[in-house]
Amino acid sequence: MTQTSRRKSPKTIRSKSIHYRCAALFCVLGAAILALGAATAYHFAARPVLRVTSMQTGKNGVLTSKVESVGTITAPDPAFAISPQESMLVMKLTVTNTSNQKQHFIPVTQLYVRSADGDYSALHPSMHVQHPLPATDLKPGQSTSGEITFAIPKNLATPLLYVDTGWNNAPPIIIDVFH
Repeated sequence: MTQTSRRKSPKTIRSKSIHYRCAALFCVLGAAILALGAATAYHFAARPVLRVTSMQTGKNGVLTSKVESVGTITAPDPAFAISPQESMLVMKLTVTNTSNQKQHFIPVTQLYVRSADGDYSALHPSMHVQHPLPATDLKPGQSTSGEITFAIPKNLATPLLYVDTGWNNAPPIIIDVFH
């Protein structure tokens, strides 16, 4: 009895070799993507939450912030009306650049109010504000102060002001404005 050997054609060998190389490449790329995702998740999860209350100064290494004069505006605002289910939260905020470089401070994108449940309120203008907090470039050691307003749900018991400038990847300062 003779045994016949079957040789694989060079084309078949090359085809399988390419498939194995592609599979190996996808495994390496997948591992790299997973590692990058894990590193990114760790970076954001490792950012500490800095929480203070009104009249306390919050610090995160690149800025300090302090809330004073918290209240609500009950007078109707004909220019910037809000929903009947909302109230206008107003407070004075002071922000100081404690970094060693000039920083851009833009209240409309760097300040917001959240509830403990994660509901979000952006800045809302009010004609009742006498001294609004300006957007400005802050030099090292320079401060800016002014009033900010938010239209928040009337049933929101614990509004949390986030001062999230993103300067030098510093964590946000969270201020419990009613405590």
